[in-house]
Amino acid sequence: MQSSVFNFFKMYIFSAASYSTLKYLMFMKINSLKLNEKK
Repeated sequence: MQSSVFNFFKMYIFSAASYSTLKYLMFMKINSLKLNEKK
């Protein structure tokens, strides 16, 4: 029981981390595109 709950939290934290990393990368990509348009 305990290990399955731990594995669930591990998976949840991992997916949340990858999701926020993905969002951050997309944000940086959009910002760089906007900067390129201004030049």
